Formats: sequence, C-alpha cells, structure tokens
Amino acid sequence: MTPPVRNTSKKLKEFLSKYFAPEHLNPELKQTLLMQLAYSIQAFPAGYWEQFELIDRLVKILITKMPSGSVSNTEIFGILKKNKHLTSYPFAATICAVLPPNATPQWRTKYTAYQSIVLICCFIRYTHDQQLATSGNENALRELRLVAMDPKHRKLLDILPELDDASSVERLVSKLKELRKEKYPAPQEYGLGYLELVLREAVSGSKRRRRRIRIPPISDPDTFIELNPVDAFEDAGLEVKELCVAFTKPTTAQERDEAISVTAGRTFRIEDKPLTNKLKTPPPPSSRAVRAIQHKCLTEKLGIMQLSLNCSYNQLTEWDICQLIRFTTNGIKTGVNPDSCSTLLLCLLCGRDPISLGQSSNTFCLTHYKNRPCISLTHTVPASKQDVRLEKCLNNITNHLVLPLPQFLQDKLTQNVGTADLKSVINDINKQHRCRLSLGRITRFLEHWYINNGLDRAEVGLIKGRAPRNQPALSYSNFDADKLIENHHRYVSSIFEMAKIDSQLPEVKPIKKQLGSALHLPPRTLHNFFRVLRSQIPRPRKQSLEELTTLHNHYVCYVWALLTFATGHRDVNAPMGQRTDFNSHNNTWWISDKENRHGISARTLILPQTAVKQLEHYLQHLQELKKRSQLIAKDIFKRADEAMTGSGNLLFFIKHQEQDNIPQITQELTPARVKAFLGDQLPWPGNWGRHHMRSELKRLGVVPAEIDGWMGHEDIGEESMGRHSMLSTQYLNRIAQHIETLLNTHEITVVDAWKTR
Repeated sequence: MTPPVRNTSKKLKEFLSKYFAPEHLNPELKQTLLMQLAYSIQAFPAGYWEQFELIDRLVKILITKMPSGSVSNTEIFGILKKNKHLTSYPFAATICAVLPPNATPQWRTKYTAYQSIVLICCFIRYTHDQQLATSGNENALRELRLVAMDPKHRKLLDILPELDDASSVERLVSKLKELRKEKYPAPQEYGLGYLELVLREAVSGSKRRRRRIRIPPISDPDTFIELNPVDAFEDAGLEVKELCVAFTKPTTAQERDEAISVTAGRTFRIEDKPLTNKLKTPPPPSSRAVRAIQHKCLTEKLGIMQLSLNCSYNQLTEWDICQLIRFTTNGIKTGVNPDSCSTLLLCLLCGRDPISLGQSSNTFCLTHYKNRPCISLTHTVPASKQDVRLEKCLNNITNHLVLPLPQFLQDKLTQNVGTADLKSVINDINKQHRCRLSLGRITRFLEHWYINNGLDRAEVGLIKGRAPRNQPALSYSNFDADKLIENHHRYVSSIFEMAKIDSQLPEVKPIKKQLGSALHLPPRTLHNFFRVLRSQIPRPRKQSLEELTTLHNHYVCYVWALLTFATGHRDVNAPMGQRTDFNSHNNTWWISDKENRHGISARTLILPQTAVKQLEHYLQHLQELKKRSQLIAKDIFKRADEAMTGSGNLLFFIKHQEQDNIPQITQELTPARVKAFLGDQLPWPGNWGRHHMRSELKRLGVVPAEIDGWMGHEDIGEESMGRHSMLSTQYLNRIAQHIETLLNTHEITVVDAWKTR
C-alpha cells in the first residue's frame, strides 16, 4: 500500500526542499518550521503507524541535527500571510497555525494529534500523485488551520471523534463517514468531507476522487426546468440544448401571459452526440485543440443567429425543397420507402420533428376530417376564457383549428419511422441531387417561409405547438382562423409549385371563427369602457380637498387606462414609471415594465397625440393639486411635487383614510389597488390593452417584427433598435399614427384637468 522506502525518502527530500516552505525564507525560519514539523509528527498516535512507513525516524534526525530557533509560530505565520503564501504553501501555514490562548490542554492535545495525522496523510497522497493530490491537500490543511485560528470553524474539532475510540486510521475513516451522514452547518460539513477524503485515500493508496456536492432540492415546487434541443447545430457533430426555466403556477394575470422577470441571456449545454446502434465503441476523444475549434465555430454560429439573419441563414433553397418533394411524392406513389417519404413530407408541412409527429396529444394530432388528411390543432391561452358575464360584450373564441394536407397523404399519417432511417433517405437525396438537406433544416423551413413572406411568427408558434411562456406573442394574439388556414394553404401550394406538382389541396372555405385571446374588444365595448371611466370623474362644487381626493383617484385611473392602452404597458407596479421617462421634444416614452427598472427589457415608444395631450392635462392637474394642498396636506403636496419633478412615480392614489377631516396619505398605483378601486368597471385583466393592441395592429397589417418591437417581444439579438436591425424610429411613428386613428375612431378623448379658478 505504501511506496518503497527509498522512493518515499526521495519524495520527502524533494517535498522539504521545494514545497514545504518558500525559498526566500531565511535559514532560521526554515529551521523553526522543520522543528515544528518534527513536533507535529511526534504527536502522531503510536497505534496508527501500522498503515504507514515509520516516518518517526525523521523526528529524531530533525531534533538532533536542527538547532532550536528563537522565532515564534506567530512571526512565521505573519510572514506567510504578508507575502500571500497561505494557499501556495499549505503545509507551512498549517504547521505554524497559532492556537487560541484560552484553549484547554485536552483541546490542544486533540488538535495536535489530528494535525499530525492530516499532515502525514497529505504527504502520503503527495507521494502517490502530486498533481491530483494538490487540491484535496490544500482544502484539508486549510480547514485544519481555520479550526485553530477562526472561531467559526472551531466547532469542527468538537465534532471529530476521539482518537482513543479508533485504534487505526481505517476505523477513524469509518467514523468520519458515519458523521458525514448527519447534517451539520456548512463549515463543519465541508471540513468533515475534506478530512475524510485525505485520510481515506492515504489509507487505500487510491487516486483522488472528486467530492460529491450535495445539491439541495429546489425550494420552489412551482419552478419548471426543461432542456429544449436546438436542431440548428445537428451538422456540427454536437448536441446543443437550451436551458429554459419557467413557473408553472403564476400568481397574476400578467405572469400567466408572459414572464415579467428579466432574462439576461440564453443558456446552452453542449455535448457530444450520443452513440448510435452502429457504433458499439465510443470514438476516440478529440484533442483540446480540435474541441476549441469546434466550440469557436459553434459560438460564431450562435452569434450569426442573433444578427436578425435567421430568415436566410442556414436554410434550404428552392432546389433542395424541389428535390425533396419530388423524391418523397414519388416514393409514396411507387411504394419505395413510403413510410420514410411520408414522414419527411409531414415534417416539412407541419414544421415538427419526427418524434413529435408520432406523439399525438390534446393540442396536436394528424387525423382525417371528412375523408381528407389534415392537422388538428387545439390552441388555448390564459386569456381565452373570461368571466361568464362578459359573453355578450366579447367575441366568441374557438380552440380548434383544422389545416388540410395533400390528398396523397391519405392513410399515411400514422407511420413510426426511426431517425436513422430518415437520415439514410436524406443522404440518398443529397448524393443524387447535390442537396444540403437535414432533418433540422426540413422542420425549420415552415418558419423560414413564413418570415420571408412577412407573416407573423406567432402563427408558426401556434402550428408548431409552442408554449406561450416561450413565445409571449401567442398569449396576446387574437387569430383569425380563416387567415391561419389561408396562410398555411399558401405555404403548401408554394412549396409544391417549386416542384411543379399538384398539391391536391381542397378549396378554402371561410369559417369566420377566432382563436387565442378573447381580449380583442369589439368597437362598441372599447368605446363604452372608456366612456364609463370618463363619466365616473366627478366635478367638485366646493373645491375642497376632500372632493379633490375623489376626483384625483378617478382621474388617475382614466389617465392610467389611456396611457397604458396607447403604449401597451405591462400590468406591473408603478405603471408608466416617472415623469422624466417622457421626452417632450419628440414625444417619446422610455418604458421598463418587467419589474426591474433600467434593465435590458426597456424600450422606447412614441406616444400618439391624444396620449400626449392627456399627459399634459394630468401635469396641470398635479400643479393645481400642489397649490390646494400646500398648507393643509404636506404629504399630498410632497407627493405631487415628486411626480412632477420625476423623483417619484408619475401615478399615485390618495388614500381615503382621513385625519382631522383632511386626507393625508398617498399610495403608489399597483394592479391590485387599481382593481380594488374600479371593481366591476374593470371586468378583465389589467393588461387587456396589450391583448387588444397587438391583435388590432396585426389586423391593420403592421409588420409582425414591428409589433414585436413595439411590445418588447423581440428575441435576444433581434432587437428592433439593435445594432443589426434595419428598422428606424419611423416604424414607431407609423404605429403611433395607427393608435391615434384608433383612439379617434372610438371617441377615446382627453379629459381636462381640474382647476381652482
């Protein structure tokens, strides 16, 4: 179990000359260190030597040949600490550790015994493998040093078993293993782990093993973590997955529609592809240089994907699609690999990978409807269902959609083909026609075609069955079912026209139904909502502060409803931020509405003229409120001044709790307080404006990328005002004009401010 004596002696000399103490220490300091080493080894329990070589001979040599030095341990430790050598020379730092002055003789005896055991065990590990033993030795010696010099770690020695109870190092290791099964504070748990590691490996003579880090279970049971494969890297010989974290049980309506926490970036996990059945033995590992080149190429590809070029980068050409359709349709008709050909064609038409095609669910299945093959989709979002009382004032929403498929796919929808067979067919097509087909590119072509033709990416998410938490535009969109069917019909017809083959699709007939969010308000409902809020604002007769308080609370709710509707502001605390977020020179408003102000979720919008005028009237109202409350309500006066100067949030309530018959308390505007104050006057979620505005802008034909930029739904690297974007502030002007037309059409007007004269 131990190396030969001559090898150990050689290692000991090398250890003492190079690694035990710094070279720049003078001879007197080194002599003192060696004497302390001798005293430490001398404290080694006599019964424990049977596992190791008798290193006690070194004690006699050091004591007889080394003159006693006059330097104290405190002075040597101070020199090591001053030169930052505590980590690089852990043996010397542990030997010179200064014991507490109030330590009892029993405590000192136990500490010096454990100090001797750990020093010798660390040296034995050093003789086995210097490189692998370094980390464990440093950690164990550091923990031992902290026991002597740090009160927080001193309890570790009390936990350690008495040496009299264990007759050997092996039994001591077994006792330490039993102690590790119990729960202790982190300092003691780490110390037990490192000490047990060095003692166990010194006895067994095995190489260092990594400590098992105990990861506590996730405290929040509502946290949902999944790994989504990124098929864009299937040709790189690597398996890339994106880490997605979501909450399965959101608490508010806003959180049910989209996450309001700021995401700093995207997290990917990169692994070599798993072995196939044909490869019984793993391939030889790549060198570090090759792996570095692979990861560099992967990073460049990730960077290119975030340059607003994903509609044209790494996609199939018309030639590729033409050969794919010709090969698969011919295989289906002639019976040559019909299962593989039909599966590849379905991947192209549905935008889904072969695995998801074979997994029928409540939201997606391939079936036959009226004796025709079709895609059956079920789409629901949190806003699809509203209160029963709103049935008369909201449009009816369906959750079912049927997309027709070519007729020659009749009875070809339930094939279960392995990925290896599909790749074999793809390789045959690539060799015969010099194509660049792959499963990932085939499944992504539907999204590629939709984006290139200016269609909404949310429609792709609906067809592919993406979750609204991963694509928030799905939560806010009210889809016209006829338009969805028409766009998919155009897609199928277009790709078959590339191959000059009849698509065999039925004639499209309108069904006049809607899917998705029910909060796209009908014109009359939208007009009546703002009319009711406007009618609730009283006109004070006595011009007293009590009446002004009621007026202010109703007035601020109308201002909140108009500004959040015109800007698509999320339903969060402190809506619309501060007065200084508005730039009166160009009517722009800086918005950060993800509960993390000044974060990366911020965006800039241009207000329509009606919203600008309403803001001006509200500021006049605050000025009059300051005048009226200056001498009788300091809290209201101060809060109005903060809102006007920008040192506080723009919108606030005045609480109806009175003191000496004068309202004195102000409250910040929050979604819960707005809901409590308006009651049934706000019968739907507070973020209804985002739902209505996205659906309305989509109906007006605004470019989907511009809508996503206006709502703050761009992907990372595809920001509308990002470095590589082709958009400018002109698109914000166009959207502002659309919103202004919408406000005028539905007679959503400006309410004048209250004035004292």
